[in-house]
Amino acid sequence: MPSIFEKYDLKQVINTSGRMTILGVSTPRPEVVDAAMAGMNQYFEMKDLVNKTGAYIAKLLDVEGATVVSCASAGIAQSVAAVLVKDSDWLLENLHVTPIENNEIVLPKGHNVNFWRAGGHHGGAGRRQAGGSGLRQ
Repeated sequence: MPSIFEKYDLKQVINTSGRMTILGVSTPRPEVVDAAMAGMNQYFEMKDLVNKTGAYIAKLLDVEGATVVSCASAGIAQSVAAVLVKDSDWLLENLHVTPIENNEIVLPKGHNVNFWRAGGHHGGAGRRQAGGSGLRQ
């Protein structure tokens, strides 16, 4: 069986940057792979799974709440939406069709990696970058 590099004609990369989305991010430990495989072979009511895993992680971290997301970009998008929507059920359903007055989001420079292109918007939010970045582009 050919390797994934041979099958799709991919070049091998040496990661000297740490966990970066552009490089695929994940190198999970075997027990994480085993847990993921166990979960992928079961059926769950997804809303219940999201709520209960979030509550479990929040308790571990001793914080008010937590949500598991698939990647950093998803986490940023959901965080931006939460800041904009606050407690408004109406805005939750209509975020993209109404102007929002207080819409600036501060994004640390090191997290602005292909998530939010110059001039781009996430759900009506404006962007301000802050801090420095060790990234060279």
